[in-house]
Amino acid sequence: MSSRSLLTTFQFPQPISFLAWNVTERLFFAASPNGSVHQMNLFRERESTLGSVTEAVGGTGVTGVVRIENEQSRTERGKRLITVG
Repeated sequence: MSSRSLLTTFQFPQPISFLAWNVTERLFFAASPNGSVHQMNLFRERESTLGSVTEAVGGTGVTGVVRIENEQSRTERGKRLITVG
């Protein structure tokens, strides 16, 4: 926030009405009025020659758009959708 520059854009299939941040700021939840709650991890693990490495998701500014698509592709990518009544 202090840099005042766009880090990442998250694009959801539905309008988002509510956001809740994890106290560690490693993930957030985005809820839409239809009862869909998306869990968005801001860091991911990847394997490298040095072993497992934790890296930030996005961070490329205007060109860095994280698109949340349909339920099937979301599951495949490890993103989590929670549906509530």
